[in-house]
Amino acid sequence: MNILLTGGSGFIGRNLLENLKGYNILAPTSTELDLLRRDDLIQYVKSHKIDIILDCTCWNAYVNPKKDAKLVLVNNIKMFFHISCCSHLVKKIICFGSGAEYDRPNWKAMMPESYFGHNLPDDDYGISKYVNCLQAARQNNIYNLRLFSVFGPYEDLKRFVSYCTTKALNKEVIEMNQNRVFDFLYIDDLVKVVENFINHDFYYRTYNVCTSRGTELLQVANKVIKTVGHDVSVKIKKAGMDREYTGDNSLLMQEMEFQFEDIDVSILKLVEWYRSLQDFFPG
Repeated sequence: MNILLTGGSGFIGRNLLENLKGYNILAPTSTELDLLRRDDLIQYVKSHKIDIILDCTCWNAYVNPKKDAKLVLVNNIKMFFHISCCSHLVKKIICFGSGAEYDRPNWKAMMPESYFGHNLPDDDYGISKYVNCLQAARQNNIYNLRLFSVFGPYEDLKRFVSYCTTKALNKEVIEMNQNRVFDFLYIDDLVKVVENFINHDFYYRTYNVCTSRGTELLQVANKVIKTVGHDVSVKIKKAGMDREYTGDNSLLMQEMEFQFEDIDVSILKLVEWYRSLQDFFPG
């Protein structure tokens, strides 16, 4: 099976590339295959006889400041629309959406797929994911896996769990603006879910891929501190609880038997991974 993996240098893509076994995965860089050039992409899919496309591409200028923030909306939409143009050439396309599709100011507890469309996102990233979700729904072989708070190796160090881990390992104060509840999913679980979508057909076009288990940020910080074993304090700048960000995974669980990993186990894995980076944390 030939799989085209786009965005292979990013957090999600890199983990899929390292952990999906038994497939012929092609992961060209953006210089080798520019997704903004539709004809080049179509020719690549044809010439390499691609069976499945795993689309991890994201023009995210908030994570990579070298990218032009003014192009977040247009480039995210353009790249995905070009990928969707290849739907008739492959067995299926698996792309990754975001809880941002639900509109950040209107997030609430345990948002189901049916909550999509109640509010239009007011940021360029959210709108691009919203539009791409609508585009995916037009094809019968594109799956949009809507992600919430995925964490693991190679994620941006500003992401909360890695931020807490690196701070704790360096014996530095962990700071957060305000406590809130998130739905954290470890990357290993996402890899297993993706493999299920590679090997099986599912009924709907979009699924919330999350644990449906909310955890307070303060709890996560304390779990990390306990796992690391250093005496580190947590500073919360604003009292009270911010809006919850969790998803309902019932739709996914109706079609797939799966046990999500306990967050304590996931945090231990991530701490051990960072500790293995001797150049980064020599102590």
